Amino acid sequence: MRTAFLPSAGLGKRLRPMTARIPKPLLPVAGEPIIHHVMRHCARAGVERFIINTSHLPEAFEVAFPDHEWNGFPLEFVHEPIRLETGAGLKNIEPLLDPSESVLIYNSDILTDLPLDHLLQKHEESGRPLVTLASSLAGKDLHLLTDGNGRLLKVDRSEKGDTEGRHQFLGISVIEPGFLRYLQKDSPESLIHGWTRALEEDRESVRVCEITEGRWQDVGTLNAYESVRESGLNHEALSLSNPAGTASENL
Repeated sequence: MRTAFLPSAGLGKRLRPMTARIPKPLLPVAGEPIIHHVMRHCARAGVERFIINTSHLPEAFEVAFPDHEWNGFPLEFVHEPIRLETGAGLKNIEPLLDPSESVLIYNSDILTDLPLDHLLQKHEESGRPLVTLASSLAGKDLHLLTDGNGRLLKVDRSEKGDTEGRHQFLGISVIEPGFLRYLQKDSPESLIHGWTRALEEDRESVRVCEITEGRWQDVGTLNAYESVRESGLNHEALSLSNPAGTASENL
């Protein structure tokens, strides 16, 4: 796997007014844009090229990466005049993908040091299903309902007291190009629509990989961003080894 797709076309509504002038992935954290931290993490796992979709303030990415490269790694930008959301946005980059190669999808508004190698290894050991989702039993958004054996059953956002078999999606996944046939690009849609269509045809097609090491933080809100702006990941990040879903006190 040498390619990572970094969805970056969001409006960053929860981070306004800052994102009125700067796209969310380019906001600085610990002295450099969030997306730099993302790319560094991917590169350590063997990624060699990055595909980045843009919609909101695309010119800012041209200023940040005028040579379409980062530390020698090539960047390919795909602009969406009309924002396509995560699913249609992935479908839109299909011409740039090798049909025989797995692709890492990594949301560009999260900070984490979770072991990507574990996710990639699990994907291979599971026989390269269409989708493998990095997930955690920790967290408050336990929307992935699983069968307890690594298979995703459905995405369920209902508030239920029973958390058995429920995981939080960590915004990182590995997909096979065959998954793209379950997506459309004629109108905006989420990746969840693609997962659902794939599961309707094959209940083994979407799997979860439980991550129990590292820290994780969504940087999509003002409070979350302010907590990491100066230092990056800190004691307020979610400890993935803590199934209670509280922040670690020892990071």
